[in-house]
Amino acid sequence: MNENEFESEMRKVSSDPILDPRRKAYLMQNLMTREVPDEVYKSLDAVGEGENWWEAVKLQKLILAHNEIQLLKEDIRNLPLLSVLNVSHNKLSHLPTAIGELKSLEALDVSNNLLNELAEEVGSATALIKFDCSGNQIKDLPCSLGNCLDLSDLKASNNRLTSLPEELSNYSKMSKLDVEGNKLTTLSEKLVASWTFLTELIAAKNALTDIPESIGSLSRLIRLDFHQNKIASIPSSIKGCSLLAESIDDDDFSARLEL
Repeated sequence: MNENEFESEMRKVSSDPILDPRRKAYLMQNLMTREVPDEVYKSLDAVGEGENWWEAVKLQKLILAHNEIQLLKEDIRNLPLLSVLNVSHNKLSHLPTAIGELKSLEALDVSNNLLNELAEEVGSATALIKFDCSGNQIKDLPCSLGNCLDLSDLKASNNRLTSLPEELSNYSKMSKLDVEGNKLTTLSEKLVASWTFLTELIAAKNALTDIPESIGSLSRLIRLDFHQNKIASIPSSIKGCSLLAESIDDDDFSARLEL
């Protein structure tokens, strides 16, 4: 499909009065492969004068997963109503700082790309509830993520993290944390104690030498996975994780508490 044909198809989809916004988003996704065309960020001629196509379409979800995209432009800021952005399984080496301007963004999936770092501006997307940056080469999570106070599901597995920023203690609503397959040597007592709503903590395949005593304050914990670390003992405070203890006996201990 050449540029004119692509633009024609985009006009046709965006101006169709019958299609609902989610269907339009799906059809536009299927028109994209190696890069996000400029037409996605700009107004299209089929939309009325003075009206932006993204305002007419009210695009809320943009799913571009499993493509060959190498660049996501700063023009992403022109999609202010986005609540879901999925660019997983592409070839992105960096993210646009304009992601921080998406004030409605609740779910961001950038997993399985070529990212070495995350811009601090990501933490300006303060409506985030779910963030997946797993399967990259990230060495540090930006401290600004601590500004996303509603974040409840954070997946940062299979990266190169050596520590977690203390600002993550702001996550009073955190329910799931997955940092498997990194290079973590410790989890701070303060961080663990702050995640009182945590139900799943997955920190397998790291270099942890102990489990924080504060683990016992996580009374809602259902799954605790620390297998393939360097842990020599289990703190007695683990008894405070009553939802684990209620269903654990000698036979099924490893099924719930993996060490």
